[in-house]
Amino acid sequence: MEFNTIRYFKETWVGTPPRRGQWQPARFEVAIWNTHDAALRDQHRTNNNLEGWHTRFETMIGTNHPTICRCIEGFFKEQNMSRVRNIQFRADANPPPSRKKYRLLEHRIRNVVTDFTNRNAMDYLRSIAHNLSIVN
Repeated sequence: MEFNTIRYFKETWVGTPPRRGQWQPARFEVAIWNTHDAALRDQHRTNNNLEGWHTRFETMIGTNHPTICRCIEGFFKEQNMSRVRNIQFRADANPPPSRKKYRLLEHRIRNVVTDFTNRNAMDYLRSIAHNLSIVN
């Protein structure tokens, strides 16, 4: 059986044209994965912050498969660190700045997204893809 990439993309991410008069919704709603509005509002477009937390938590507890006791101890340590960060935030301590290459990337992507209505679909997608590929 041959894998049909376009069919997969439509059924999973976009939805398919009407069959017997009814549009078939995608497996995942567009609102879940579309980052257009997030880019316009300078919000996170990825879950990298969550991945960073998970890596830090694994490092803190010393394993990626902790026992229940070690996991609970880790949660207590994390709670204490959260309190410290909260106090620092309320004291107006600045968070560490993001790396320059990521600030520039966010700026370029925001420019492309803001200009969405002045581009055709392929130009828009190529511009986004180009900006994402030059970071790595």
